[in-house]
Amino acid sequence: MRILIYLLLIVLASCTKDRIFTDDNVITPPGQDTGNIAPGVIRINEYVAKGSLLTSNLGLQSDWIELYNTLDSPIELEAGRWFITDDISEPNMFELPALSLPAHSHYVIFCEDTMIPFNNQVHTNFALSASGDEIGLFYKRDEGFSVIDSTRFGPQTQSNKSGARIPDGSANWNYPTEPTPGNPNQ
Repeated sequence: MRILIYLLLIVLASCTKDRIFTDDNVITPPGQDTGNIAPGVIRINEYVAKGSLLTSNLGLQSDWIELYNTLDSPIELEAGRWFITDDISEPNMFELPALSLPAHSHYVIFCEDTMIPFNNQVHTNFALSASGDEIGLFYKRDEGFSVIDSTRFGPQTQSNKSGARIPDGSANWNYPTEPTPGNPNQ
């Protein structure tokens, strides 16, 4: 009998005009975010935090982070929903602009504390610390921020060496490696 009552309540709740159920049974008002962005869909794939030789369109050689789309299809990053940070306790440190990431693509973000968009490049309001830091990628849901991916790294002892997931998007971090910004990690 309890099961029938429970099922009836679910049906009634899902039929009301002011609520809908998402796949994970979270009740959300209509017109608001019901996206199901799972952790690991986009991965922090590579970073350089000391002595980068990669030059941005601003003419600066700066720290950088590479994102990787693990999906077999493109994903659209909506402005106002995606954030990246070097302080996990501050998930909304830097709001990413709207971006389109093709399937299995790499996207480089320059971390040079400038926040100046230039020729389709993203420049954050923070730089990575060579003495050790953390990187977090967050998705802003209506009820708060969800961690999509994060990593921590210790002191960087060599210039222009990257921490990289090998193969791309995997759980296997390798350091030091030769940087491959915007390309598959080797």
